[in-house]
Amino acid sequence: MSPGGPSGRPSGRMSVGQDPPPPRPPATLRSGRQRTALLDALASSLDAGVPAAEALETYGHGGGEEAGERVRTGATLAVALRQAGLLDSLGEALVRAAEEAGDVPTALREIGQDLEATRQRLLSVAWASAYPVFLLVFANFVMPLPTLVLEGVRPYLAASLPPFFCVAIPLTCLAWALAIGRLSWSQALRPTRRIPGLARVHGHFAAARLCRVLGRLLGAGLSIDVALAHTARTLPYSDQRRAVESMRTAIRGGSGLAASLGPTGLLDAESMAVVATAERAGRLEQALGDRARVHAAAAAHGAKAAGAVLSTLLTLLVLGRVALEILLAYRRVLPGLGGGDLPPEVQELFR
Repeated sequence: MSPGGPSGRPSGRMSVGQDPPPPRPPATLRSGRQRTALLDALASSLDAGVPAAEALETYGHGGGEEAGERVRTGATLAVALRQAGLLDSLGEALVRAAEEAGDVPTALREIGQDLEATRQRLLSVAWASAYPVFLLVFANFVMPLPTLVLEGVRPYLAASLPPFFCVAIPLTCLAWALAIGRLSWSQALRPTRRIPGLARVHGHFAAARLCRVLGRLLGAGLSIDVALAHTARTLPYSDQRRAVESMRTAIRGGSGLAASLGPTGLLDAESMAVVATAERAGRLEQALGDRARVHAAAAAHGAKAAGAVLSTLLTLLVLGRVALEILLAYRRVLPGLGGGDLPPEVQELFR
């Protein structure tokens, strides 16, 4: 078939038994809205029978023209979209599986829905944290006001500005790096893997991605070994990727999927039992899809709970700062009530 045919299966796609090429340096991802709009438009064009390269070049802004040119030169659609910054590793694996199965438009719409859902979750966390952050900033400038009254502007600024910049500068740099794609969310959240409650959220997220991608690739006809190789590249952390590589080694030695999964700890006991049963019954793809939805729901619930805890902690931090400033102000004012070392206008307030 010519590149970018109506089915969305460009020429040059990988054969079923072929091992994936070495990982490429990830492209800087474009904004979520930009990617969602282009992927939805591309899916509609493919459904209408428009070749992939032509459809991409029609929506030339936002990386479409670059991806279309790559498709015309023989790249698969998954590779072209990835290198143009329109797909992450998960999206690339899903589109690759869809190319094998011949249902690229459905995969593109699903990826767009995932991007929109992720954007909504991030907005929810941001709104949940907005009020406590506002209180923190407000308290940082209002609570040192006794210093302004008693000692003047310079001591007041010395008390209020350093804490503000210590928080504002790192947060601004982090937001900027995430916005332009220089830093991924997995990299930003890596330190939270050591926190017990959040470690479970990370585990559910990895399990959902593992089950989802592996099920799709197996359903597309790839061998378990090759499907695992692609799946490993979608996982965010190196220890998870090494665990999947150990599964490949075990499978090459004759182990089944369930037996190779056990030592990795990537799935919980319930999911392991489901996978083992499905493997024996020959319904592995459906079972993996079901477990992906279960783990994704658990990850979303855990993330929502973590956002609520963060909001509460920020509020408590503000209240603690208020209490501390009141105590310090009281201790500074109290000695002056019996003497003359307070300014006359302040002494007048305490008469």
